[in-house]
Amino acid sequence: MKNHFFQFFLILCFFVMLSFPSEVFEGAKSGLLLWFLTVLPTLFPFLLISRLLLDSCACSLLNKLLAPVISRLFGISAQGSFAFIVGFLCGYPMGAKITADLFHARQISKAEASYLLSFCNNTSPAFLIHYIVLGYFQNPRLIFPSVLILYGTPILLTFFFRIKKHFASSNTTDITSPFTISKIPSCSLDFCLMDSSEAIVKIGGYIILFSVILNLLQKLPISHPFYQLFLLPSLELTNGCALLNKTITAQTIPLSFPIYYSLCMGHTAFGGWCALFQTGSMINGSGLSLNSYARKKLVTALVTSLFAYLYIHST
Repeated sequence: MKNHFFQFFLILCFFVMLSFPSEVFEGAKSGLLLWFLTVLPTLFPFLLISRLLLDSCACSLLNKLLAPVISRLFGISAQGSFAFIVGFLCGYPMGAKITADLFHARQISKAEASYLLSFCNNTSPAFLIHYIVLGYFQNPRLIFPSVLILYGTPILLTFFFRIKKHFASSNTTDITSPFTISKIPSCSLDFCLMDSSEAIVKIGGYIILFSVILNLLQKLPISHPFYQLFLLPSLELTNGCALLNKTITAQTIPLSFPIYYSLCMGHTAFGGWCALFQTGSMINGSGLSLNSYARKKLVTALVTSLFAYLYIHST
């Protein structure tokens, strides 16, 4: 029954796209430009260097400097500290990619990978500061509180998500994983380039797909606040924030700044359904639960939105 429903849905999508070719073209072009001009040059170098760090074991040197603090604070292993660093600094879906790679290489257990996934996959500080705070809020004084709220919330929630154990650093031989160890020589530049290229192409494909969906859904004559403020902006973060700002600027839905600020921060914390599917592609085949990740990400978004509203309302 589910298979027939999915087939019917795909046929419906096919005919909708045939009926609105200009909207499909504009959505695909918007997604392609976003990927080519922004995501590719900002994310691909980090995909490549992080993969090289893992394959060359150079990340172990970085872990020696930061792991003593990070491991004790979050109850993770020294190897897992690298996923924390990348996940908080490099943007979606780098945290998920590194977590899956560490699990793939049998550097961390499945339990630790699931725990890391719950909070180590976030929007990059550069995106938050330059695109959201300075671009839309246009208030440099909101940089520090916005960074504190967006990254402090998942850190705070780790005390609720955490399994009651400390993940010690482990040998690769005592961790079970559905993956097999790659026979490619360690730190093979060709392998790292291909792995990073495959990841960035997947990310681009999802951005284009969700940009098309967003552009088509905007044509529907629905003016309900939930549709305009929650559903559409949650599809793809970059285009969604622009759409949310356009809705507020045009005053089609009158909102106070505290509500607008909390909505933007909540959407940014969630990352959008596009980022969710990107994360799914990064952990595909690993056995890690995307449903569990999605639930925890929604909780993080709600708490972030609440903290953002309380802060703005009190200032």
